[in-house]
Amino acid sequence: MPAFGALTDFLVRLPVFINGTAIENVTSVEMTLDSGRTAIFTTTQGLAGFAEGAKSVTIKVNLAVPISGLEFDNWKLANSGDYVSIQIGVGRVDFASTGKLMDAGVSGSVNQAVENSFTWQGPAANIE
Repeated sequence: MPAFGALTDFLVRLPVFINGTAIENVTSVEMTLDSGRTAIFTTTQGLAGFAEGAKSVTIKVNLAVPISGLEFDNWKLANSGDYVSIQIGVGRVDFASTGKLMDAGVSGSVNQAVENSFTWQGPAANIE
């Protein structure tokens, strides 16, 4: 066990792979597991238990757009409805699953890099 106050190195990036190809210009990644679980309340017991529901994972990714153009055509994949494999490295383990792009966007503003964004959604899987 490290001594109290000992320093530790931390992760500084989450590598993203789409259909097996590394995406280089990622500026942010957010992964959320929705357990699908619903709390069941009754008038006599209050919180009486839980009902299990359908699980899913949602991943939101933002990418900087280089002058040469979009690195990844998420707009086309979101529009076509094709299945997309995604893999996110989390240290020595990763999340990998196949789902669909639910939305795609491009945005820009004063003194900010133009960004390309997408939201992927698919079945739950462990980070292993």
